[in-house]
Amino acid sequence: DISRQRDVYQAMRNGLLKRQEAGENVNDEVVAKVFPAAADYQSAVNHLVDFQDQRMKATKAAADAAASQGVMALGVGCALALVAGLWFAAVLTRSVVKPVRAAQALAQAIAAGDLTREIHSDATDEMGQLMRAMGAMLQSLREIVGAVRASSESIATGSSQIATGNADLSQRTEEQAANLQQTAASMEQLSSTVNNNALT
Repeated sequence: DISRQRDVYQAMRNGLLKRQEAGENVNDEVVAKVFPAAADYQSAVNHLVDFQDQRMKATKAAADAAASQGVMALGVGCALALVAGLWFAAVLTRSVVKPVRAAQALAQAIAAGDLTREIHSDATDEMGQLMRAMGAMLQSLREIVGAVRASSESIATGSSQIATGNADLSQRTEEQAANLQQTAASMEQLSSTVNNNALT
């Protein structure tokens, strides 16, 4: 519409200028025709400016709304990231720190001589492998201690039997010595009797 108004205004103005250059008096037509056309053209331009201004305001409002939404989305994203971080920290604590503490407690118990602990781990990660390896070590230590205990008991039994045999041998030796003394006394008495008989 503004293009049409401009074309009408320019065509009317150019035609009147040519007629004025030709010496014709066009003042009345300028007032009657050109001024209203110029006013219509100016009104169309003003309408266009107002329309562009409204569009700019609408665009700015949309941009402000988008910025507000962006800030809100950023805040929500930060909150979600914080929650996810806390959840990850809790999972990490449960899956890593807790098994490490359990392995530490088990190692301390073994170092203190407690071989009665039971180890159960279904985890397939490195900590699960560590716990199962410690369980195998604990079982090996139990077997070694059991073998040493059995050997000690066997040695104690053998020592007791040897001590009993020594005591029995000592008793028999003493009995033999007593018998020998009695035999010597009898021989001496017999010899004295034989001497006495020989003298008489």
